[in-house]
Amino acid sequence: MPVAEELDYLEVVASESERFRAVVTSLQAGAGLSSPVPTCPEWDAADLIWHLAEVQYFWTSIVANRPADHTMVAELVRPGDDELIEVLGLWSGRLRSELEAADVGEGCWSWHPAGHNVGWARRRQAHEALIHRVDAELTAAAAGAPFAAAPIDAALAADGIDEMLAVMLGGAYPSPTRHFEADGTSARLQTGDRSWTVALGRYDNVDAVQFRTDVEEPTVTLDGPAVELDLWLWRRGALDATTMTGSAEVAERLQALGNIE
Repeated sequence: MPVAEELDYLEVVASESERFRAVVTSLQAGAGLSSPVPTCPEWDAADLIWHLAEVQYFWTSIVANRPADHTMVAELVRPGDDELIEVLGLWSGRLRSELEAADVGEGCWSWHPAGHNVGWARRRQAHEALIHRVDAELTAAAAGAPFAAAPIDAALAADGIDEMLAVMLGGAYPSPTRHFEADGTSARLQTGDRSWTVALGRYDNVDAVQFRTDVEEPTVTLDGPAVELDLWLWRRGALDATTMTGSAEVAERLQALGNIE
């Protein structure tokens, strides 16, 4: 699926990273960075901060230095917990600067076969920052910190649905050498005038989805607000305002695929 041209991914990277830092700074001053992250059970808040710092450092290095392979990026040493937010701020700023300085069509390494350009990296890092900002807010809420969740733009959330299905779950995996084995079930997600239909199955023994245009009656249809569907796919929210028609079991299987940190 194409990258949404109307979205300012650079602004999203900057604003969501800034919001993330504000939440975890408040958390550090209150309940502390040992607070567990409810959406990533093996992490505490310090681990969450370090994860986003590592990711933003890594993609800064990819875009700035253009290594031929990800193994050429030097490992970032984890600092003490009292320095984590400062280190995150450093790499958030550098990531924004490097992404802005490069043209979206310029090539760079990516783990995804359709992602070997800066435009793809901009989009991926925008959604990375958004989802982990939500993680930070949920962590603060679970710790009793007085931090209200910031709103999410509906167009960004719809793009997040597309990116999750196409990129993270393999829906648009452009490889004729990979065989997709459908299991006979399908799902359709609808929000406003946009919809996505996917078959569930496996790519080379890995659970995944594949975009389909030949499904008239999907096994399950989910019709709801873009923000709710995006967060649900990422296992960061419930389907409170979404209408589900069909198999709840298939919906649960689709959501289970989004168990990604």
